[in-house]
Amino acid sequence: MFKKALLATILTVTTVITTPHVAIAKTTHTYRREFAICYDVSIKDNIAYLATGDGNMWMIECDDADIGDIYRITFDTHNTKSVKDDSIVCIKYINTIDNVGGVL
Repeated sequence: MFKKALLATILTVTTVITTPHVAIAKTTHTYRREFAICYDVSIKDNIAYLATGDGNMWMIECDDADIGDIYRITFDTHNTKSVKDDSIVCIKYINTIDNVGGVL
C-alpha cells in the first residue's frame, strides 16, 4: 500500500513539474531597430532623453549619458503594426557626435 501511494505521489509531482514545459506554446516575436540621439540629460534624475528617426521621444534611465550620444534601440513590436504598443528590449550605445546643436 505504501509503495503505491509513494509511486502515485512521484507520478503526480513529475506530471506537475513537466506539464508547464509542454503546455507553453511557442510565440514568435518581431523586433525592429531604430537609432536614437540623446538630446537632453537630467543628471539629478539619471534620465536621458532620446529622439528616434521617426520623431518619437523616449526617456531612459542612464547615469552616464551625454548630449550627442547615439544609441541603437531594439523594440519588441508585439506583432502589431502600431508603434504605440512597442516595448524596448535592448539599448546599445553606438558612438557620439560632436555638433548635436546643428542636427536637432
